[in-house]
Amino acid sequence: MKLVVILIVSLLFSCGQKSTKVSSVSPSKEVQIQRAERAFEELEREVHKPASELTLEEEKPRKEKKPHYKKYKPQLAKRESPKTKYPIVNGMPVWVSNPNYGGVLGGVGVAKKIRGKGYAEQKRLAKQIALADLAKQIEVIIKAEVTKEEINIDTHQLEYYKKKFSSYSEQEVRAMLIKNAVIEDEWIDPATGDLYLWVVIR
Repeated sequence: MKLVVILIVSLLFSCGQKSTKVSSVSPSKEVQIQRAERAFEELEREVHKPASELTLEEEKPRKEKKPHYKKYKPQLAKRESPKTKYPIVNGMPVWVSNPNYGGVLGGVGVAKKIRGKGYAEQKRLAKQIALADLAKQIEVIIKAEVTKEEINIDTHQLEYYKKKFSSYSEQEVRAMLIKNAVIEDEWIDPATGDLYLWVVIR
């Protein structure tokens, strides 16, 4: 009988004891649990309110961000004005006023800036003008007696050119110029943008 009483008392005593185990919940989970509890509490409060007091927060319309594109500005390569290696006389290379400078037979062509066209077109035009100027000088040497002052070269050079060109026809002069004339120098007037081209026969 004593044994039965001891068993019943020990059983009752073990059932009445509270568990003293420590919960091993991480801090981040505790925060989540607290947030959930607050949300449930808020829902509980909302349940007891009349329907007229219940409102939903209106979502503000989102402003669509327009893609930001940088405006493309084509950068044209800046071309430096050709610098002459010849002496400057009155603000221009010496060969502008004396195409036969240094004893060569030369011609000068001047081309203005062409709107809508580039440097290559301006140079092509200046070369054509210079070749025409050179052709005129050769025709003068062939057809008439000239003095060295008229074409600004020495007597020896003048005789040399007379012998060289005396048998040439007009067509042969042009063909010879296309084959033998070379661009000796070029210069751009910084004030006007005009291109000066010096073509010579060496």
